[in-house]
Amino acid sequence: MDKDLIIVARPANGFRRCGVHHPAIQTRHLAGTFTEEEVEALMGEPQLIVIVVDPVPAPSAEPEGKSGKPTKPAAS
Repeated sequence: MDKDLIIVARPANGFRRCGVHHPAIQTRHLAGTFTEEEVEALMGEPQLIVIVVDPVPAPSAEPEGKSGKPTKPAAS
């Protein structure tokens, strides 16, 4: 699956499925963490709330001067 999953367990102590402990707080799992079969199992599990979301975009190159490094002053 090329989407991220946000998973929340309904039980207060969390819930284990697909080899992962899912806590009772929102946890983001990046695309590719689970196989298609595991995603189907997670989505069909009544003890879990599974939300499919777009992946977080990869960080892009920082514009000049935004890296925290000093820049040369402009010539006058």
